[in-house]
Amino acid sequence: MGVNRRDALKAIPALAAAASLQAQSEFSGRLRPGLVAYTYRHELESKKLSYEDVIRMVADFGLEGLDTTVYWLPDTSNRYLASLRRTAYRNGVSLYSVAARVHLCQPTPELRRAEVDSAKQWVDVADRLGATHVRVF
Repeated sequence: MGVNRRDALKAIPALAAAASLQAQSEFSGRLRPGLVAYTYRHELESKKLSYEDVIRMVADFGLEGLDTTVYWLPDTSNRYLASLRRTAYRNGVSLYSVAARVHLCQPTPELRRAEVDSAKQWVDVADRLGATHVRVF
């Protein structure tokens, strides 16, 4: 019996409370609460929400960061990425990572090289956003 999405979303206030209790506990770990953009995939895909909206929501929830997924970046120009990074900074939100789909199992060396080049592109995007890592799936 798994946890459904609705039940998982109900846990967000509890996570925020747990994060505030961390200061009162003896635990010295580095757990940093955040949100995965994929949570709002339908809203991002339909453009009901933008990444800027999601960043502000993360800040309003009292979370520290956001795992971005590249599908919904409207563009990867330096100008747009700098603007997104600035929005995150102004809202006190870390852009933890960039998640990208890369299909490395390809039948030819040329196709494999193209996928490696795609992965390198997302590493560059992560660098320009200030993300600490790229999550490849």
